[in-house]
Amino acid sequence: MGDPFHPVIRVISLIVLSTCVSLGGVLDLLVAVAIMGYFYWICAAACLRATRKLLRRMRWFFLSILILYFWFTPGQVVETTSFFASWLPTMEGLEEGLLRVGALVTIILAVSLLLQTTNRDQLLGAIYWLVGPLAFFGVSRERVSVRMTLALEGVAQAQAAISEARQNTAKQVVNVTTRFGAITGELLCQVIERAERTPPGTITLLDEKAPPLYQWLYPLCLVLTFWALD
Repeated sequence: MGDPFHPVIRVISLIVLSTCVSLGGVLDLLVAVAIMGYFYWICAAACLRATRKLLRRMRWFFLSILILYFWFTPGQVVETTSFFASWLPTMEGLEEGLLRVGALVTIILAVSLLLQTTNRDQLLGAIYWLVGPLAFFGVSRERVSVRMTLALEGVAQAQAAISEARQNTAKQVVNVTTRFGAITGELLCQVIERAERTPPGTITLLDEKAPPLYQWLYPLCLVLTFWALD
């Protein structure tokens, strides 16, 4: 039995879900969470472990978003009778901040699942197929696909390089500021060294076949589901 989800359909479904969650409300977010929960349930537990690690790395980014929304969104203060009322967040900030962070976490879950269940050749073939219409505007879809390939590979290499640099400087520097400078210098040396020793590579782009007609019902059902919630 073949793969029930064509790579092109996966990418389009990700775009649809991300757009609807970003522009939608609480109900849209709950439906998206239920959808992602189902797919993570039928996938291997390794997918969830890798995603959990990614979310843990972004915890400070989530915290900064919450702070911006909680205390910089005008509205009614949570508690007006307390002596510290002026320091408390607003109701509107709480609602909007939690909604935005929830939407961002859901999108990260979807992107992580796509990258873990779709190999590089499938993903590049899907991108190559999707950007085909850009040729009518004089845009080279080969160039767009190659740049996306390098970007995806660069993210993985950057994560590995940062982990290695942190391990190399963990026992050498105690002060936080000094350690940050040491990690930056270590990364710079690694980038220069890899640039000098890495030979030119070849990227093969496979022209992905069009998805079966019935699979277009999947993103269409997503669109209709979120549209019905509005």
